[in-house]
Amino acid sequence: MARKDWVYIGISSLLVEGIDSFLKSDGAKITKMKTRQQFVNTLILEFFANYREKTGINHLPQPEEEEKIPSLFDLGTKKIKK
Repeated sequence: MARKDWVYIGISSLLVEGIDSFLKSDGAKITKMKTRQQFVNTLILEFFANYREKTGINHLPQPEEEEKIPSLFDLGTKKIKK
């Protein structure tokens, strides 16, 4: 559970509209994102991964394999069911 001062984080209505639009898109289906919380968590994890890669400084422990979230910026191709 997050600290109480993290309960509300102001996000502009323009960003909220963009996030909501994305969550209704095929890109969200590919990345299996359904909620604003998943979107924000993915974005933050992606930021820290890029930061670690560029600086070598790790601010987060590595998630377990089953906890890893698909990259927000690497949509790739849809898996085809056989």
